[in-house]
Amino acid sequence: MFVRFYVWMAKRRFSESGRYWENRYESGGNSGDGSYGALAAFKAEILNKFVDDNAIQTVIEFGGGDGNRLQLANYPSYRGFDISNNAIEICQKKFHDDDNKSFSLMSEYNDEAADLSLSLDVVFHLVENDVFDQYMTALFDAGLRFVIIYASDTNEQDKPKLPHVFHRKFTDWVRLNKCEWSLQQVLDNRFPYDQVSGLGSLSKFFVHELDNLPTNLCAGKEDCVTKQFGFNRRNHSKRSLRQKIASTVTKSHGLGQIEVEPIYWKA
Repeated sequence: MFVRFYVWMAKRRFSESGRYWENRYESGGNSGDGSYGALAAFKAEILNKFVDDNAIQTVIEFGGGDGNRLQLANYPSYRGFDISNNAIEICQKKFHDDDNKSFSLMSEYNDEAADLSLSLDVVFHLVENDVFDQYMTALFDAGLRFVIIYASDTNEQDKPKLPHVFHRKFTDWVRLNKCEWSLQQVLDNRFPYDQVSGLGSLSKFFVHELDNLPTNLCAGKEDCVTKQFGFNRRNHSKRSLRQKIASTVTKSHGLGQIEVEPIYWKA
């Protein structure tokens, strides 16, 4: 009875994902269990080692929340974006004396990029389809070398279903929309979710790396090869961009003359 009442009350308070998190922080709430305790320490341990092992110099994160987990991070340079103005203000106060960290609203994102682009416990909170698509696009566009997503990867929903949670098999989206990225590693959670106790997490680490060898296999998708050569799609027509890609691929990889099929992108 209590669970049904909690879900009913949550639905009454929920209108859209951005407003939900703004209200949550405004009322004194935090980023959730994943940003505290053992789960936060686990994430920090994995990410700090990855940053060190791969000589990561710059990190960008979409949905950093209240910054509690960030206090455990060892990043040379960090740029955090969040949809909640309250979360940004909390982080700015918390790290006001740290010149290596900066925080901005998602609405202020302006094509910034970093060696590593991060999404931690965010994807399953993107309830609206258009918000999910826009978020994933920005997340991968911001990665220069790696994208790490820590999330569930399933279409099965919780029971009872909470209004601010919607699980997605996001790896399908990546394969269809960002085929220049390869899934290099999936790391299981040290604290998997336990249905009996309700403790733990459904999330795993998914490590994506930008491919070195461009191909024309992404025809009909978004610009899957232009970024690897440093081209700005805004400065080229589709025809000239295709010709430039073909010429560069031929010179860079000795593939001989190739025919690059049309590449489409969203406006």
